[in-house]
Amino acid sequence: MKKLLYLLLALPMLLVSCNDEDDLPQVKMSINYSGAATVDGELYAVQGDTIYVDSITIQPVREGKRASIISVSYYWDGWLMGVVPQPPFSASIAVTGNKVGKHILSIQMPIVEDGCAAATAYTSYTVNVVASPEDIPGGGDDFGGSDTRTPTIQ
Repeated sequence: MKKLLYLLLALPMLLVSCNDEDDLPQVKMSINYSGAATVDGELYAVQGDTIYVDSITIQPVREGKRASIISVSYYWDGWLMGVVPQPPFSASIAVTGNKVGKHILSIQMPIVEDGCAAATAYTSYTVNVVASPEDIPGGGDDFGGSDTRTPTIQ
């Protein structure tokens, strides 16, 4: 029932999103996470731990516009880990069994914005899986944070 409610709430945005099919949404994406440390723009997670995406939101860049996320798909090294259809679009990514080294966490989400064509936003994070917290540059004292970026939109 909750999913139906979110779909109905997004329906007016879909109906007004056809003013210019070539005009793609312009948004900033914000993500809050825990279970990973950020060093020089890359995430670090300890093998055996779990990375938690606590929430994902988008904000329109153009004043007076509204934008919404329809759902969020999470990929680990290209493999679909799951699809979350409702806010806050949280997920947990277990790094148990992953080899020590670089991995890619990708996020894909259909989005809508007033007056724009529906589109898909993409972003990705390099995740360095390490054997212990001591292997994180700087000691890895802070396991959580937030990131705001402009996603790729198609």
